[in-house]
Amino acid sequence: MDLVSEPPPPDKILTADRMADLAGNLEEALAKIEKWGICLHPNSRLQKTVSLLHSVASKGSFPKLPHRLLELGRAARDAREFVEIGGMLPDEPLRPVAVALKKATKGDASQTADAPRQFQSELWVGALLSCSTDFLGVPERDSRPDYIVRNSNMQYGVEVKRPTKVETVLTCADKGIKQLRVSIQHYHGGALVIDLTDCLDARLAATIESGPPNLEPAQEWIATQIHALHRYIYDENAQRIRASRNHIFAVAVVARSMHWDVDDLSQLHLMRHIGYLAYTQSPNSLRGHRATWLSGLFLQGAKAAGYHILDGHEIIFENPVR
Repeated sequence: MDLVSEPPPPDKILTADRMADLAGNLEEALAKIEKWGICLHPNSRLQKTVSLLHSVASKGSFPKLPHRLLELGRAARDAREFVEIGGMLPDEPLRPVAVALKKATKGDASQTADAPRQFQSELWVGALLSCSTDFLGVPERDSRPDYIVRNSNMQYGVEVKRPTKVETVLTCADKGIKQLRVSIQHYHGGALVIDLTDCLDARLAATIESGPPNLEPAQEWIATQIHALHRYIYDENAQRIRASRNHIFAVAVVARSMHWDVDDLSQLHLMRHIGYLAYTQSPNSLRGHRATWLSGLFLQGAKAAGYHILDGHEIIFENPVR
């Protein structure tokens, strides 16, 4: 399939005037967060994001300087994620989620530390899972997984990791695998979600070039990372899951990128790349059915959240306004 020839539908492309809608949606999400008793400083990155989006909408055009385009792209991406996170929040605060929210909203407009981004990814994954299953639990934050999902009488853990460098991807994966293994006494096994956004090479993470986005370079890089994770979990020589990884049913990988067409700076393309593996051993076995179900929750949640699926299961474009 020629990925470049299939842009997202017109109503799912971010234009300058649609930034006002996105800012309004973010303000609603922040109001819900503040009802949970979480105070957001006027100079926090999310409040600054609201101001930036409204400013772009009022001007009716995107900035011309590359560094301002990158700033705007990151702001729009954060806004969309927190809109989805806000949509998942129940009326009554949940202590573990409130703790994660408080940490995720930290950081000023110019710099965000690693920890807030990690919690932002955790909350975003929770938002997608809440769209794909009615049986989502949030355990107290100790050695437990980030989320618990239930299928029949079995419970599974979901652990989210967001490494900051490509060299630490397997180290982060190992930590997540160990956390899921520790919880086996409570849960049946689980799935690992790795957010590779901060590991993506800058030349792939943001492009300002003529024409529509070329998705293939980022897709190839992500496929390489998925293969490395697969070899870390599955022994190709023995044709079986490694003994210490047998509790892993699925692995999902996500990375975000953005693109502007220099010939037409009226459109911002925000992309989300998703790939996943299901460790079934035998597709028709009980484990096979459970692994397929667990690996599919992430994609189902993305579809339910309103994303446009471009290439079957790997490339997802942001839908800025639900």
